[in-house]
Amino acid sequence: MVSTKSLAFWIAVGCAIATVASALAVQGTPAFVLRPPQLDREPWTPITFLFVGRGPWFGGLFAAFCFYHFGRDVERYLGVVKFAGLVVTAALAAAALGYAGGLPEVGAAGATAAGVLVAYMRLWPVNRVALFGSAAFRARDLLVAYVGLSLFGSFGGGQARWDGLVPVAGLAATLLFLVVIDRDSARAKFRQRLDTALYGDGSSGNEIDWEGIPRDGLHTLTVDELERIRAKAVAEGMRSLTPDERAFVHRLTLRKTA
Repeated sequence: MVSTKSLAFWIAVGCAIATVASALAVQGTPAFVLRPPQLDREPWTPITFLFVGRGPWFGGLFAAFCFYHFGRDVERYLGVVKFAGLVVTAALAAAALGYAGGLPEVGAAGATAAGVLVAYMRLWPVNRVALFGSAAFRARDLLVAYVGLSLFGSFGGGQARWDGLVPVAGLAATLLFLVVIDRDSARAKFRQRLDTALYGDGSSGNEIDWEGIPRDGLHTLTVDELERIRAKAVAEGMRSLTPDERAFVHRLTLRKTA
């Protein structure tokens, strides 16, 4: 059962309604797209442009499709506040591209759809989602196809069109957003604790007391491996050591307090 409490669900509904309204609009109907030169006369468009995309119907319907099938899972994982931040970040990237490229009008649905897909792909790269109960696709497949079509439409005719880069702007902005929020996430903190337990404190990684590692009781093969890693670190630097080699040395270092 679809939860109507989901922000992604209501964004999908908004995209579908805006697409239908845009297709049926007659002359004089208030604009949904963001038109920078007329922003002072159309102050509602910084909100409505979230729900419309490139072209009369495809961009908006594709965004509704992405928010419905992929956005709800991303929202459940990130939480509503971070999910809203993801959507706003992608939309701001689309608006910035519109200003930079001098576009007469901008719709952010393509950018937000790409943002949702790249977030889903980053969280569940191999997961396939059944679409309308039929064929299942990965987020990466849809993202590549959509961005590819946008770029082809932008450059395929021999004349560059900035509006075709809107999904790319949303993709890039979303990746940056995810990197920033991941630094303070519970998963990142757990990974940091795990790395410290396995490899030691990174701040002291260049100052290993090789002579202080006790050799007594170690098997000859273990001592030989330790000397090999030591020689590699001296010759090529600590950064040359593999994770397994750093973990091996760290375990032996702990023997000093045993």
